Parts: sequence; C-alpha cells; structure tokens
Amino acid sequence: MRVSTVSIKDCPSRLYRQLNSLNFRKRGQMRSTLRSARKGFYKDAVAHYIREDNKILAWTLSFRYKTWDSYRSYFYTRRYSRRKGLGSKLAVAVGKYCNQKSSERPLVYPHDVASRKFFGKCINKNNIKLKQCGY
Repeated sequence: MRVSTVSIKDCPSRLYRQLNSLNFRKRGQMRSTLRSARKGFYKDAVAHYIREDNKILAWTLSFRYKTWDSYRSYFYTRRYSRRKGLGSKLAVAVGKYCNQKSSERPLVYPHDVASRKFFGKCINKNNIKLKQCGY
C-alpha cells in the first residue's frame, strides 16, 4: 500500500466525501478543519492517505494558517487498520512533505495515551521531524 497526496482544494468530490466521513467526529477537529480548508481558509492544506480497494484505511490532514510557517497535522486510521504500520508510513510522508515546504517541524496533536506513544515512537525510531503538542 502506498501513500497518496492530494491538495484539499483540488480533491475530487468522491475522495473528499470519504475523508470527511472518516474522523473522530465530535471528539476531534479533523472534519471542521477539512471543511474550512476546502473553502480556502488555510493555505497549503493537503491530505496524505492510504487506500485499499477504493476504501481509505488511514489519512492525515496537514495545513497552515495563512500567517504561520509551520504545519499542523491530524491523523486518523480505521480501527481495524491500526497497528499495521499505516500510521508510520503516513508520518514519514507528512514529515517529508511539510519539511520541504516549511523550515519548522509539523505539529501533531495526540488525543490519548496510545497516540502520544505512537508519535513518540515515530519521532524517535524513524527520526521523523514532528513536534507533539497538547494532550
């Protein structure tokens, strides 16, 4: 499975609907941020995703506020696809993409203990340039 990248502004409608439906719903900010990015509120908003049989298994949303240099990135992986290395593949892709576009590391926001451990492992093991914020 390979990681694909698409600009949110240029995202095909079918893919956009898939991304819009795959997130933490009311427990996260991915959905509202995706909608705002589609309207052009953020600059350079992109999705990295892994698809199998036309189904999104995992994806990230990376974006910058118009006045910021650094990216923020949100991650989501389907429950049955977790712990299979998909998040690590996405983290590498996000790190490479954002570090090409910005001098600062992208910020990630873990939502629980497991995601905090995941990002810590990715940062240390793969030397990925991500920065954890909040909890």
